Amino acid sequence: MKKVKFTKEELAQVNRYLDIKELCYVDLRYEIMDHILLDIEHEITHEKVTFEEAFKKSCDKWKGSFYSESSYWLGISFYGPRIFIDKCVKINKPFFLILILSVLLFVGFGMLFKPDANFELLRYFSFGLTPFYIVFMVYWWIQLKMSQAKTSFSFLFLRYAISNFIINSLMLFQFYGLSTDKLDLLDFVYLVFIIIGLYQGFYLYKNHQKEVAQFNKYTML
Repeated sequence: MKKVKFTKEELAQVNRYLDIKELCYVDLRYEIMDHILLDIEHEITHEKVTFEEAFKKSCDKWKGSFYSESSYWLGISFYGPRIFIDKCVKINKPFFLILILSVLLFVGFGMLFKPDANFELLRYFSFGLTPFYIVFMVYWWIQLKMSQAKTSFSFLFLRYAISNFIINSLMLFQFYGLSTDKLDLLDFVYLVFIIIGLYQGFYLYKNHQKEVAQFNKYTML
């Protein structure tokens, strides 16, 4: 079976459709673009219809994925295409759940056992980890801001990882003047925020780079 070859004008028409739907995140854009073109190719090959007819049918199929909606997991004030919101929730939800679960475990541990010990070493470890956290977060932020391509991962980093960075900075100021002769739950909470924040930042940054590289390969085909 002969493969359908699309003209530049036809590809531009599909791109304009994605622009109208505000799908500017390349990790989703090339995926949806590929699906739409496959749908069109199938219709032209098997149903013997024109490109315009096949394109209209494909748009009807995908229109539900572009309805604007929000999610409590991302903040109800932010709206975007449903397919984008769903992917962001899928990425961000595990980090949020791990963070909440970790904090609850530490708080429960402190309330149930009330350990009486010197946690000065724990605080020094948190302080020692902080400069690395700051350096990496700032570096990743600069790289993502300079990136010409947007992905779901860069969106989540710039919107949520940075807000976590600000929260961690405010928590850090609370340490000064606090006693280290007993367990302070703030020490644990801060350490959890730092560790999860580093992992989340690294995960989002690396996957952004990966998706941009794949998109660049796609556009060169």
